[in-house]
Amino acid sequence: MNIYFRIGFMILLLVGAIYFTFFHQDTAQGAGMDQYTIESDTPIEKKLLFIRHYVDGERSEETKTVTSQIEEIRNDYKEWNIVDETEKEVVLERFENDISPLLKNNGYFGVTEAGVLTIYNGDPSNQEIIQSFFQINIDGMESRLLQKLKKGIPIKSKDCYQEVLKVYEPFSKEEW
Repeated sequence: MNIYFRIGFMILLLVGAIYFTFFHQDTAQGAGMDQYTIESDTPIEKKLLFIRHYVDGERSEETKTVTSQIEEIRNDYKEWNIVDETEKEVVLERFENDISPLLKNNGYFGVTEAGVLTIYNGDPSNQEIIQSFFQINIDGMESRLLQKLKKGIPIKSKDCYQEVLKVYEPFSKEEW
């Protein structure tokens, strides 16, 4: 009887193992997969953070809330790079081949009292510095160029921005 008991016990273990391996596990995986599929097909609300980098070094951020899947976001914003993604937020970034709206609207090249080529928010007399570049050798510069800087040179385009840097770079006291 002892041997029959052992064989019966082994058969019972074998049947249990087969059941849990083939039947029970498939049911659990199927339920999990259905739940996952439903969740991935359901659009959820996400906050989109758009970061723009400009030629002049400025950076702007804008947010928008959408209800969509990540694939829709990728398709709708192909010109943007997704740099971070969480369950509730997607960070998109792109580099603009232009100067920032701040410079276009109110940026002026000027020179500080210490002789540093600088961009001001508004007329240089306001002294509201946005960005500084390099020390200029004022003594070696034509007076008309210096007067332009003291008065302020409006920055209306990327070409203007690059042209002013090109004109004043030879007067730099530093290696730039």
